[in-house]
Amino acid sequence: GCVDSEQASSTFTVGTADDLVASAPDAVVLDACTPAADIQTAYDAWKAAFSVNGGCSPTDNMASFPPLTDLTCGGSLNFTLIANNIDGGCVDSEQASSTFTVGTADNLVASAPTAVILDACTPATDIQTAYDAWKAAFSVNGGCSPIDNMVGFPALTDLTCGGSLSFTLIADNIAGACVDHSEASSSFTVTPAADLVASAPEAVVLDACTSEADIQ
Repeated sequence: GCVDSEQASSTFTVGTADDLVASAPDAVVLDACTPAADIQTAYDAWKAAFSVNGGCSPTDNMASFPPLTDLTCGGSLNFTLIANNIDGGCVDSEQASSTFTVGTADNLVASAPTAVILDACTPATDIQTAYDAWKAAFSVNGGCSPIDNMVGFPALTDLTCGGSLSFTLIADNIAGACVDHSEASSSFTVTPAADLVASAPEAVVLDACTSEADIQ
């Protein structure tokens, strides 16, 4: 009979989904005493560098990104970005983590020397030398570019007859940095000299004709 043959073919293809990729920036480490404005700028850049690419309409947890707290005195934030393809799509999940750290500022310390007490009648040159050493022993250490009130240090007055000076060193970190405050006090004293007293005997009146020996 008549020979006849027939075929028909078709394919059903779903394209391959791009790999889901969650990306996080390198860890950020800022120096201690970084100003608040610079911390904010660095934080914004760090947050913006997290990203999700590929996948199938992926969802992520960026809504729970940690807000910037006060890190001017030091501290750290960390975040793990978690991304998943939309429900019903190709199952895929990705994570990427990073940290944001500000170094811890050293404590601000204002220091004052022990009280100085000089003896009465100390010469002016020795008082000056002791005063200079006393003033030089006030110091401020640590902190973040601290400012202090040393410009208000009391000048040396004439203490040769005695008297006292006192000073409280006040130090604060520079504005915009870690808030810290420190104070230290000391005094400088010259003991008052005893009053100078000149004494004279009562008047002597001898009778006329007192012998030379008695007068002597």
